[in-house]
Amino acid sequence: MKKIITGIFCCVLVVSAAGQTDLPPFGTLETPISGAMVQDNVLFSGWVIDDNGGVQVRIYRIASGSLVYVGTAYIEESLKPELMTEYPRPQYYGGGWQYEVQTRFLPDQGNGTYGLTALATDASGQTDTLGIVQIICDNANSVKPFGLLDTPVQGGIVTGDQYVIWGWALTNQPDSIARDGSTLNVYVDGANLGHPVYNIYRADIASLFPGYVNSNGGAGYFVWDMTGYEDGLHTVWWDVTDSGPDASRIGYRYFYIYNQAKIQISGNTAEITSGDTIPSATDGSLFIYDASGDSVTHDFVVKNLGAADLILGQGLNRVNVEGAGFTVSKQPSTPLVQNQSDTFSVTFDPSVSESASGTVTITSNDAELPLYTFRVKGKMITMPDIALTIHSQDIADSTMFDFGEVAVGSDSTVQFIIENLGNDTLKIDLPVYVTDGYLEDFPVLSQPVSAILPGASSSFQVGFSPLYPRPSDATLVVESNDPDENPYVVFLTGTGVEGTDVREHSRFPEAYSLSQNYPNPFNPVTAVQYAVLEMQDVQIVVYDMLGNRVAILLDKKQKAGYYTAFWDGRDENGMPVSSGIYLIRMRAGNYAHNRKCLLVR
Repeated sequence: MKKIITGIFCCVLVVSAAGQTDLPPFGTLETPISGAMVQDNVLFSGWVIDDNGGVQVRIYRIASGSLVYVGTAYIEESLKPELMTEYPRPQYYGGGWQYEVQTRFLPDQGNGTYGLTALATDASGQTDTLGIVQIICDNANSVKPFGLLDTPVQGGIVTGDQYVIWGWALTNQPDSIARDGSTLNVYVDGANLGHPVYNIYRADIASLFPGYVNSNGGAGYFVWDMTGYEDGLHTVWWDVTDSGPDASRIGYRYFYIYNQAKIQISGNTAEITSGDTIPSATDGSLFIYDASGDSVTHDFVVKNLGAADLILGQGLNRVNVEGAGFTVSKQPSTPLVQNQSDTFSVTFDPSVSESASGTVTITSNDAELPLYTFRVKGKMITMPDIALTIHSQDIADSTMFDFGEVAVGSDSTVQFIIENLGNDTLKIDLPVYVTDGYLEDFPVLSQPVSAILPGASSSFQVGFSPLYPRPSDATLVVESNDPDENPYVVFLTGTGVEGTDVREHSRFPEAYSLSQNYPNPFNPVTAVQYAVLEMQDVQIVVYDMLGNRVAILLDKKQKAGYYTAFWDGRDENGMPVSSGIYLIRMRAGNYAHNRKCLLVR
């Protein structure tokens, strides 16, 4: 008896601009060096580059194979001007990055050896490890003052005529800090502005750092007169001297002043720099259209980062675009108050011009950028474009299909439909085939035609006929002349169960086993089959090559049988891990076995 499954399965093909690939970020962790002996505040710094504007650098502490979030670094082009010359906008975004770690907040108040890492993540979720360092903290023998600034935050925006700079400072016994604040100095842009009001009680500081002379009055503030300071990038820190006399600089950071209207334009979450002339894929400034020739619209966000109201354009045409086939299909509202944003839309119609360039202009009362411009390009794609449709209701992932449970002696059949969404003939180079895994369980029952015209389709069938009551898997491969999707791969799974027409088979495994994962190398998901001999506690764990635990795939009691575990390339915190070799380890009673797997991002 055949079981026919009905429904729809779709593959969505994402094409990057101008055939470019969305590259993962890359860069370095330069300071501190691994093995450094440190005390109190430690500056983590380096550089990062990505092909979109949404990259972030986060610092984590490595603890028992897991990552504990420490903070997010500040990224500024001016910290590495020579780097931005080598990797210019708009093809690349990034710069130097910094984050000041107060090691007293580490376990044991920063006394011991700690592993820390800097991870860069871009707007599409791709992650790269910039570096891993091991630092030796010796705060127990520190003699200098220590502390942090609370405001402004690193990379933050301040507005107004006055701003309150908050911070805290303590020093080691038996020394003290003058309670009148006379030995503390506040610096902005390298200029000494005077002493803060000090000796203010803060419950968190008193609780975290008891027993110091100033524990019950470690906080302070400085009211800063911002009159005369220009909009833009600035620096701030405190110099603290104790009765020793020992001195420290604490809380060094960058921040911005925006008292006037300040315009920001972004697309697809990435900032677009005014004057961009080479559109990039990630900021939405390059339009690519599929073979249907339909108009495509991209949304952009305009935001006011400044304190004054942002007034856009004149009359109704606040945003304009020049170029054949381009129109502004939605205008933003005006005025925009501080931190308010709105969208505008630019549409390209390839029926007007199959290939065209245009310039988007936004006029506003931003004193620095009264005329904001960036270029756009549009074109019609001319190529075959393969898409697979499966008649099934139970599809969770466009690259995987699970036949579910099928009785041994029965069959399940699925019809695949190949559609050509392009405007050139789609050629199927080889017969559709199944490879890897339990090939005998997944027969290809029919083949599609070898050439499919634009807008046409052809079907083929694949069956699942389990020989034994066990989990099965294999890989379905369709090879074609689609330059972006060749080969087209679908991971097939199914589970054979006992039925009325049971063939000869071994009902239970004869031994424990852990099979090699498939696919390998993999991205983003791999499967590993294993066998359990008898009722037993089974644990399957992923480790990195340093022996640190990355993820627990399974930890429970299971009865005798065949099983499959899956790993999606993420750690225990749900964060994507970087490319590399990992160990999949199975333990069941006295049985233990490892398999190496390779993750390629």
